[in-house]
Amino acid sequence: MFQDDLIAGNESSAGTIALIRLYDRVMTPVFVRRSYQTISKNFKEPVAKKEEPREEEKPVEEKPELARNRNLALVTGRVYDGRSLKPVSNAEVHVRKSANDSLVAHTKTVDGMYTVELPPHETYRITAQADGFQPRNVVIRTNSRFEEIKALMNMAPETHSAPLSTLYFSQGTEVLEDSALADLDSIVSYFQKRQDLRIVLKGHTDNTGSFEKNLELSNKRVETVKSYLIGKGIIADRIEGSGYGSAQPRSMNQTEATKRSNRRVEVWAEPVKR
Repeated sequence: MFQDDLIAGNESSAGTIALIRLYDRVMTPVFVRRSYQTISKNFKEPVAKKEEPREEEKPVEEKPELARNRNLALVTGRVYDGRSLKPVSNAEVHVRKSANDSLVAHTKTVDGMYTVELPPHETYRITAQADGFQPRNVVIRTNSRFEEIKALMNMAPETHSAPLSTLYFSQGTEVLEDSALADLDSIVSYFQKRQDLRIVLKGHTDNTGSFEKNLELSNKRVETVKSYLIGKGIIADRIEGSGYGSAQPRSMNQTEATKRSNRRVEVWAEPVKR
């Protein structure tokens, strides 16, 4: 907040700093406007001694805020470069339910910002993907209706040390689920822009059944994903993959939830060797 201090007559100085306040949260336009209105009430505008009459200014009409669904929680996030702290625009943002990994929202950042409305009393995983950066995940919990949640994600330079995406499968099948198809379409768009990268697919299963049959099933899952990518226009020479059966579990095969996390195909990116 800046306060103008009139010195002599109508002559004014450059102004003085009246207040500095630091926040450790994302500042939405609505929050900034309300904070400004609240703080400004504490400062009285100085009146010039001989002020010439002037036309009465018409009050500026505020634009109405976008309608909110009061049965949903509002999630406002910011995606930024962890090195320069600059916002990352056009980052792909996917929101999935943690319970079943189903896709519930998909949007892009504008000047680093994104907003989604989500049902309350659920846990969600938010993933941000952008060219030149490693994918980043955060987990949030919506506890009540009409709640406003802030989610910051700082992006690190891509190192290809983690999969771009993980596709999950039902027990004993290589059929792609609807949530996996949405992920694959996003991956196709990414690799169409990144001609300097190739795709590496790694298939896995849980420990149900014999090792030989699981190894066969993991390779079938890889072939299913590869065929889908080729059908979307990715050249076959840019894709390679292998199945590992149950040999590389992500979690202990103790419950259905942990077994599901092992029934997967990981999509990795690697630089094209020249």
